[in-house]
Amino acid sequence: EYNKEEIFLMIEKFNINCISVVPKIIFDLFDKIDNKKYFKNLKIVIVGGDGINEKIFDYFKKNNINAYISYGMTETSSGICGYFVHDINNYMQGFLGFPHKNTYLSINNGHIKIQSKSVMKKYVNNEDCYGIFLSDDLGIKRKNKFFYKSRSSDFIVSGGENINLQAIKNVILGLDCNIEMKVE
Repeated sequence: EYNKEEIFLMIEKFNINCISVVPKIIFDLFDKIDNKKYFKNLKIVIVGGDGINEKIFDYFKKNNINAYISYGMTETSSGICGYFVHDINNYMQGFLGFPHKNTYLSINNGHIKIQSKSVMKKYVNNEDCYGIFLSDDLGIKRKNKFFYKSRSSDFIVSGGENINLQAIKNVILGLDCNIEMKVE
């Protein structure tokens, strides 16, 4: 758990000039009445763990906040591509940004495929990955740009955490109450 008031106090008290957050925290920080003064003191805000929306994009642009939107997963040492908000003219839903140096993206059967030295060597007791990771993320390539569409697995990502939908369904179905739910 975090406290948004504490975040602002820490930024001010410790003269913090760089933060890395998930979009949910950015939304929480928007609610603070005097938040612009805190954001203005930051040299950079790195946002990852989930996609941003147009409201966040526009807020950063309008308030001249140096924000870097990062895409990547744990298997790829997290950030493998991204973009600075001020380098993009208009918000593009699902835009992954530009691959980092020596990182190559492609689409393989609809999945986002990453090739890089930053890709994990292997999962425990599994075969070597050879610097290639085929993600559960579905994507498309349009005009030389890569876009995230959705997840292909029974997981959702919230704030950078994978949540198994079947586990949630099992808990709900185990409750002793009258809930009608369609389980597929």
